[in-house]
Amino acid sequence: MYEGTSKNRDVNPGALDILSKYKLEPKGSQSVEDRQLRMVSRFVNEAVLCLQEGILDNPVSSSVIICCTIVLYSSPVC
Repeated sequence: MYEGTSKNRDVNPGALDILSKYKLEPKGSQSVEDRQLRMVSRFVNEAVLCLQEGILDNPVSSSVIICCTIVLYSSPVC
């Protein structure tokens, strides 16, 4: 597997062939706005589930969590 203390090893060319054979191109629009909407919809869905399961007690707290998460993930540091 590994030689000595090094964890660097060559990529299996057979694995690369398989990956390239089954590679799929993304469908639909790939604009920045589409990506943002997909990201936000995940947070909204998660907030709704938290409300349904009683993890959050009111919609205001879920809104705060969604806004904080969006700001966190949209910062240039991430």
